[in-house]
Amino acid sequence: MTLRVDVAVAGGGIAGSVVALGLARAGFTVTLIDDTVVTTPGEHYAMRVASINPGSESVLRRLHAWPLIEAGRVSTFDRILVWEQGGDEALQFDAADAGLPHLARILENDLVAAAVRHRLSDAEGFHRLRPARVESIATAGAHADVTTSAGDTVRCRLVVGADGAASRVRALAGIRRDVFDYRQRAVVARVASAESHGGAARQVFLAGGPLAFLPLVDGTCSIVWSMREADAADVLALDDASFCERLGDAFGHRLGAVQSSGPRAAFALHRGHATRYHAGPVALVGDACHTVHPLAGLGANQGIADAAALVDVLATARDRDQDFASSRTLAAYQRRRRPLNAATLATMDLFHLGFANEFRALSSLRSTLLGLVDGSHVARRFFVRRASGPAS
Repeated sequence: MTLRVDVAVAGGGIAGSVVALGLARAGFTVTLIDDTVVTTPGEHYAMRVASINPGSESVLRRLHAWPLIEAGRVSTFDRILVWEQGGDEALQFDAADAGLPHLARILENDLVAAAVRHRLSDAEGFHRLRPARVESIATAGAHADVTTSAGDTVRCRLVVGADGAASRVRALAGIRRDVFDYRQRAVVARVASAESHGGAARQVFLAGGPLAFLPLVDGTCSIVWSMREADAADVLALDDASFCERLGDAFGHRLGAVQSSGPRAAFALHRGHATRYHAGPVALVGDACHTVHPLAGLGANQGIADAAALVDVLATARDRDQDFASSRTLAAYQRRRRPLNAATLATMDLFHLGFANEFRALSSLRSTLLGLVDGSHVARRFFVRRASGPAS
């Protein structure tokens, strides 16, 4: 089968689904080449959750996906408490510091993707090829011919790579990616504690990496515990009782005893950034062009912001009778997003460098800096605004 469309999107996760829906609603014809497994959330929470900031929420509202998301398990928090291991005082960031109604929503990754996909099913000019992935991209004049693993061909003006950190589209476009391996793994699980989370998120900086407790709507917490690779292997091997005890000790028992834990998993952590966001008939969004340390929960938000910016740039060019797939148009997208993403990645690296070590001199400096931020309304407002958006 050969399809002829304006844009082919490779990858059906959050970023790929959002860019496909945004383009379809803007009047582009779109094919989504997709081998992503997305399920409707079931009775039990999934282990992987996303922290969706107000900027990303506004994008999802404009796409009419938010009502479907709101009908699922969505937890809202308006403050986050941050402290260093061994410290008595916690730095508190409130939504009120930046005049926001809340800081973020915690929800399952599949809830976002499933809601966007549901809206895609009603979109005009949209077609999905699944299960399929991109095998090759050949330039044919002003078009690109995309061959899929299912043997189909998609002729389009633009290919959007939203196919993850190991992006096949990025490789085919010859775009290089700078990578730094944190030599850490993030352990994730859902846990119940003796005391209520009170609708607040909490994060402690440990010598091996940060540990976050994210509030869920049923009163439990989703944890993201970044640690050295060897320590992660040890933690995964613990029985449930021993894991809860070690987790509670690391967290300083801020919510009392950790009483139970669901299944655990771990994933490797690295920072990656594409040297450019477009080449020829290809543009990149989401993890295909950047991956970030999870300590601030910004990964999904960056992908949604990329998607919103790309849709806006392409639609603006088309409405001005310009070539939406030209290098000039795609350069405008890169100028909008790459500096913001680079700043976010650099900031997360600074936090990782400053907190994930045991140097006594740095410990004193960290405590001083946290105290200065705690005493400054302007500083707290800056950090809250930076984390909450805008999405694009």
